[in-house]
Amino acid sequence: MITDLNVLDRTADEMDREEIIGQFADGLWNDNGASLAELHFGCNADQIEWDDKDFSHMEFVPAVTVAINIAEITEGRFDRATCETLHRLFFVGPHHPAIKRSLMKALAYERERVAQETPSEEFLSKIRKHLLVARMGVQANFRAEFEEFMLLARNLRQEGLFSR
Repeated sequence: MITDLNVLDRTADEMDREEIIGQFADGLWNDNGASLAELHFGCNADQIEWDDKDFSHMEFVPAVTVAINIAEITEGRFDRATCETLHRLFFVGPHHPAIKRSLMKALAYERERVAQETPSEEFLSKIRKHLLVARMGVQANFRAEFEEFMLLARNLRQEGLFSR
């Protein structure tokens, strides 16, 4: 039997943050919109906001946002990506556990920042750091997926099963 209530609270908070990340994943997966040239994302205490343009048009803007420019993360190979592709890069690629950990930490710092009710540059820099780590994970996932695809294509070409 667990008697330390802090352990219970922490577990409940972690489960809540995992649910928020799950909603972000579902939102990307279920979006049937056009392909995106950019993805902007940031966290509020109760959700991860995302859009294909900056948040200036929204009523509630996250304190920290990070942009993913598709041409930049794909090193010029592509200029747009579907939400399904972005979902895969966030939640399926080999670096997805690190991305999830970074999003969990960013949400935790955002919640702590909101609970203190005072703007704190320390919290904002930690949130930004973890969102940027998530962004780097997305780029690393693209590289891993692209290298795997190129290796498969090379092998299929050698076997005469694939041509340009």
